[in-house]
Amino acid sequence: MGHPLGSRLGDIATMNPYEPPMSGPAILSRTAPAAVSLRHWMAFVAIVIVKATCFGAFVFFAMIEFLGVGVNWPNVIPLLGAAALVLAIAHKTQTTLLHNSLNQWPQSSFPYLLGAVLGVIASACARAGLI
Repeated sequence: MGHPLGSRLGDIATMNPYEPPMSGPAILSRTAPAAVSLRHWMAFVAIVIVKATCFGAFVFFAMIEFLGVGVNWPNVIPLLGAAALVLAIAHKTQTTLLHNSLNQWPQSSFPYLLGAVLGVIASACARAGLI
């Protein structure tokens, strides 16, 4: 049976304080991530488009209401519910399917920024009567 604090304590206890920091087991935690394949990049772009569209719908309808154009909420709420479901599925797909380097903070927040910008632009166009 292992140590009650886990195997990490055993690793710390067996470390040599005189060996350089980038040798031995310490180097494994500092290696560069593996290269991302084209398939992963294509899936990432598709997920960014889906997440930006779904989040943009929330921003669009909120801005339309804020600008005073008016929204028929009984018709919009099911649409936003479906967008929230698709957004949750896309997020789960991104975290399970894609490479770790594509799940870091800048890559995971970019779709929301893009969706917010698209939602604001679309609501401004709707306010101007272009949509």
